[in-house]
This record gives sequence, structure tokens and C-alpha cells, in this order.
Amino acid sequence: MLRPRPGAEATRTVDLSLIFPEELGEAPEPCERLLGDALQGNSGHFTREDGVEETWRIVQPLLDAPPPVEPYKPGTWGPAGADKLLAGHPRWRDPWLHSHATQGSGVRAGVPGRRG
Repeated sequence: MLRPRPGAEATRTVDLSLIFPEELGEAPEPCERLLGDALQGNSGHFTREDGVEETWRIVQPLLDAPPPVEPYKPGTWGPAGADKLLAGHPRWRDPWLHSHATQGSGVRAGVPGRRG
């Protein structure tokens, strides 16, 4: 990269290549980073207790009484029964994929724009 010299019209070449292990040392392993953050009081990578409790409140009923498995074709966006999960909430909008546009135009019953 060419960079102007401070206070001059001429430029100089600046090498921006960086080999992290040579320049900064080996990066810590993920568990080392988490332990280091915990020891320093940095909670940014950890879930708060209220978040964990809320997750268990939602997941535990599914673990206690799992719903039946609904099979669906590979390459689709899931079984029709999945739409019931969003009842009363804004609709899911499938991403547009070229492969879906060429596979037919069947719209899943009850969900405008939903292919399946």
C-alpha cells in the first residue's frame, strides 16, 4: 500500500501483512477466553440468570411432553404444522431462492406466499 509521508508530497510503501501468531502470539482457545473474561468480571459472553430461567420456562414443557414429529420434504421450509407456532404473530417470510422459484408455484394452504 502506498501512503503519503506526513507533511510531504512523496509516498512510501507500507507493508500491511500481518501474521497473527508472529505479531500477537497465539490466540487463546475459546475456553481460555471465557475463563479469562469470567476472572476479569466481563459478563458479555455469558447469559444472565433471568435469560436462562426464561429459556427453561419455554423449553421444559416440550421436554416433558414432546409434540409428535411432523415429517416434511427435504429442501422445503418445514411442515405445515410449523405455521401454527406463529399464530397471532407476524407472518414468517421465506427468503427468495432461485431453486424454489423453478420448483413450482404451490402456495401452502392458509399462508399466502408460503411454499412447501
